[in-house]
Amino acid sequence: MLVFIRFIILGVAAFVVSCGMLPGGGDDSESDAAADERYRSFCIDKAPADSQYFVTGVGVGKDVMAARQFALADIAQKLSSTVSVTTVATTRQLDDYESESFDQDVSIKSNVSVSNAVELCRDDRAPIEQVFVVYQLDKRPLVQKVYADILGSWSGEYAGVVNFKGPTILTGSRFASELQSKLVREGSEQVRTVVVDLQRQNNRWVLSVNDGATYGIDDRSFLSFISPNFGRTVKALDIDIASGQAPERPVEFRFARSVRLRNGDDFNFRIASRRNGYLSLFNIYEDGRIANLIENRPVSGQDVLHYPEGGSFTSLLLEDGRTTYDIYIGVLTETPILLSEFAKLTAEGGYLAGDEHYQFDQFLRWFDFVNPIGVSTLEARTEP
Repeated sequence: MLVFIRFIILGVAAFVVSCGMLPGGGDDSESDAAADERYRSFCIDKAPADSQYFVTGVGVGKDVMAARQFALADIAQKLSSTVSVTTVATTRQLDDYESESFDQDVSIKSNVSVSNAVELCRDDRAPIEQVFVVYQLDKRPLVQKVYADILGSWSGEYAGVVNFKGPTILTGSRFASELQSKLVREGSEQVRTVVVDLQRQNNRWVLSVNDGATYGIDDRSFLSFISPNFGRTVKALDIDIASGQAPERPVEFRFARSVRLRNGDDFNFRIASRRNGYLSLFNIYEDGRIANLIENRPVSGQDVLHYPEGGSFTSLLLEDGRTTYDIYIGVLTETPILLSEFAKLTAEGGYLAGDEHYQFDQFLRWFDFVNPIGVSTLEARTEP
């Protein structure tokens, strides 16, 4: 299975809300037409003005879903001429594949996603059989939103020490490190705890903070939550997409890579290790399930291997016309891991989906038992 990571905002003509009457029929509809002409949704009057951080969209449609799409199109149209998101990346050609690394200096511009806009108002009782909605998008980076909300709950008082509680791979992530730096001020004697968790819900990544506030995460930002801050860790493992030829040892080991594929491409993995140990490889599906592809394969510090041996995978789209992606996580351990530990982790909302599939929130907690000596993540995007 593949998981969506590309964000496209379709060009949509500006949607102008009209609260006037709909065309009437004969004499027996005159009273209804008069009512339509006088009707003005209370949502229109409650719609807040756009500001530095917030953009509002108003939509009217035959049902809630249609109205929402019009509201999001309204937001997208406003953003398209003023906002772009720049991602630092470098591309390189590997036979038929174009590989992209996160930590270089080439800027790639992409459109702004409006999927995280929230509904502020809904009027589905209009006499004209139309639904009115108002949506608002917070343009601030996620770490800035979480920081502002947490600081507000602390009455504006910064902490001297912030302890994160949750799965280690998440509490040690780049996101947590950046959030901590914003919440801490020298001289403060406050000791605070921030509880974080990450789950897949309704085909979206959702971050929960302090068992209350929840935040939708753009798929393109997902790796920053599961790629720990490896400042004190040796880069012992490297995963990449390889051609069908004999694999070569990478010039530089990376904690995270992104590779672009086309629908129908055949590919396999190139996996390299700098230390002796046991290799396991996992695939994260779009619904949050985890599949184990390699379990406890012995490797040496000189190994460079292809997977699958003597074969290949084929990249396929989950949905026609939509870019999808896979997330792979390689784990190197000193001793063999016990996958049966998954069954012992009963996090809220987690469940076993079969003998070989596990929920993502369980996977995060399982990492706390594994103590890996090497971790590498790979994002494989498949485009139509």
